Amino acid sequence: MRTFLHIVVAIVVVGLVLVGAFGILDVAARHSFAVRAAYADVRSLNIDSGSGNVTVTGDPGARAVTVTAHVTEGLFRPGREASLRGGVLRVTASCRGFTPNCSVSYDVTVPAGIEVVASSGAGDVRALRLDSGASLVLSSGAGDISATDVRAGTIKLSSGAGNISAELGTPAQSLTASSGVGDINLEVPGTVAYSVDATSGVGHVSDSQISTQPNAPRRIHASSGTGDVSITPVR
Repeated sequence: MRTFLHIVVAIVVVGLVLVGAFGILDVAARHSFAVRAAYADVRSLNIDSGSGNVTVTGDPGARAVTVTAHVTEGLFRPGREASLRGGVLRVTASCRGFTPNCSVSYDVTVPAGIEVVASSGAGDVRALRLDSGASLVLSSGAGDISATDVRAGTIKLSSGAGNISAELGTPAQSLTASSGVGDINLEVPGTVAYSVDATSGVGHVSDSQISTQPNAPRRIHASSGTGDVSITPVR
């Protein structure tokens, strides 16, 4: 038994040494750079950063989608792909296994009228001054979601463990926001009435400042597992 324990201890020590050595080498090899590309004739954007942050900004004067990838790599390089087919631009990034010095964050500028789907496994996802036409979808596994001065017929915002904030420039036909443990703060135009379904498992719900009607054609659904939910008119 004593010999067995000695072997186990030796294996653990060797494992810790290897992990430490890998970490040191990974930090030593760490460097960052940016890559920029432009794409014309885009109707729809679908971007998945893996675990990095995503920021999508609207530019009504732009004639192409501009994608800037902020890449960090150490011993491992992140995989990056971009494809444009049939007007649909797909941008993805990924890193293999536990690699702390491997990530890709995206800054994207889009013209008006482009549908946007943006997601991250653990990073923050932001949308600024977007006019996305039919739909805007933002999601993260653990990061915060924010949408400021956005316009779309259907807007879906979700996070597994982050906060969600949104300020709508025009009333959406359907606005859905859901978080597992974060707070939700929605600011919507107060010029129309909404059909509202707002719930929280243990948090406080506030929606008394907006006009509500059970059968209103414009719908808001907001739910949080443990956070507060607030729906207010844009000031």
